[in-house]
Amino acid sequence: MNKSSIPDITLPASDYQRLEQLARVGADQGDVDARFLLIEINRAEVVPDRAARLDSIVTMGSWVTFWIPWGFPPQTRNWCTPKIIRPNEPKSR
Repeated sequence: MNKSSIPDITLPASDYQRLEQLARVGADQGDVDARFLLIEINRAEVVPDRAARLDSIVTMGSWVTFWIPWGFPPQTRNWCTPKIIRPNEPKSR
């Protein structure tokens, strides 16, 4: 796959630290997905937590609506690490 077909990744500094720590623990335990996550984290552009452009980027704590092709209905989930759990659905979508 050439680099131009891979989407850019931008992470706020605090998300970078949490994701990197979580991925490293998983990778050290042999988790293949965690190893892939480390690769993706390492190619990310890390920006300050209060960067204006983060308003249009999914970050930890964001509610995200996504769909899977092949007839599955849209799903809304909260993007969080295991230590950040927000069980309530968002008030608006």
